[in-house]
Amino acid sequence: GVYAFQGFTASGAPYFHDGGSRWLFYDPDCTGNGNAGGSRFSRWKISLREPSLSLTGNLDGIGCAVYDDCGFKDTTEQSYPPAGTWEFYCASTLQGFRNVELTVGELLPPAMPSPPASPTPPSSPPALPSPPAVPPAAPIFPAVLSGDDLCLAPSSGVYAFQGFTASGAPYFHDGGSRWLFYDPDCTGNGNAGGSRFSRWKISLREPSLSLTGNLDGIGCAVYDDCGFKDTTEQSYPPAGTWEFYCASTLQGFRNVELTVGELLPPAMPSPPASPTPPSSPPALPSPPAVPPAAPIFPAVLSGDDLCLAPS
Repeated sequence: GVYAFQGFTASGAPYFHDGGSRWLFYDPDCTGNGNAGGSRFSRWKISLREPSLSLTGNLDGIGCAVYDDCGFKDTTEQSYPPAGTWEFYCASTLQGFRNVELTVGELLPPAMPSPPASPTPPSSPPALPSPPAVPPAAPIFPAVLSGDDLCLAPSSGVYAFQGFTASGAPYFHDGGSRWLFYDPDCTGNGNAGGSRFSRWKISLREPSLSLTGNLDGIGCAVYDDCGFKDTTEQSYPPAGTWEFYCASTLQGFRNVELTVGELLPPAMPSPPASPTPPSSPPALPSPPAVPPAAPIFPAVLSGDDLCLAPS
């Protein structure tokens, strides 16, 4: 399945969630005793518990054990979960511990379409301008919703990027009951009313990836403690004034101020300062350039072993 990037643990490794019961993370020392055994106890792990973001060992609290139909791979490489041979406890197939082959891929944003072909010129045309360059697709980072209004509390948090709907807009999931998406026409009738019915929406239903209107099947209605913002800008959820149905505070429909931010990867550390040279030194070499932090895309786990199906 698809494991969405959630952030970084205390060791600096990324961790992921499948939107259900499973978490994928790197544990530098599953024993929690300082990793006296070396790399044998440093591993990537699939677990039914969310990892601690403050500990540097035994992140899920069960040591080096694994849950039914979960597994691990011993390694000291923490930058991204590796493919290859993992050890799984195959409870559903009654086989106990087994080595299985696991394929790991990155869920990348869709490729930008190619520019249209230039028309065939007449017999003696002026030179045609070159088509504009197609910029690389920018990564879609998780959306962080927040605000100081009590009505916002159930909808606040980190919404992980899941993919794109039929209109080409990104959509997001908070890992629990809420979905954040753009609905080009919440009425589903062809948007005869104009932009009043094009909106970003927080809903308790996952949006359709094939429809171009009424994506959650409830029209322009909203669930309790959910809201919307009317706009024709679909590239990313906007901040500002949203309309919420404040059931938990018994206030009905209200305008509330919502803050929206992007959960970016941590900044790369600055290079160490050059030492003070002696009075007549040779010229010091320049410090190496610091590469930009690469975006962490969702991890896609797959394989043809029945033991892997739940993960």
